Amino acid sequence: TIDWESFDGSQFNGWKKADVCPEKPKNWEEMVKMAEALCAPFPFVRCDLYDVNGKIYFGEMTFTPAKGTLILDDDSCDFRMGEWLDLSRFLKK
Repeated sequence: TIDWESFDGSQFNGWKKADVCPEKPKNWEEMVKMAEALCAPFPFVRCDLYDVNGKIYFGEMTFTPAKGTLILDDDSCDFRMGEWLDLSRFLKK
């Protein structure tokens, strides 16, 4: 979580809570500020940042929750979730 607490994702694809939470990066607060700035324009987005030897690397931003592993029953569920996300203001006019 944003508070660096281990997440119990058992309701998603049977993930179980990790027995040990990795050490919080020393630059965690900077990473959170970067993610908040990058995500600010969007109503919902996941931002992946990585700390490698004290240096912050950007991975991706995606509108898909659950690291892209969320298994939906059928395509209609996927399309319905997509309809909830209004990105029309980002389209070129």
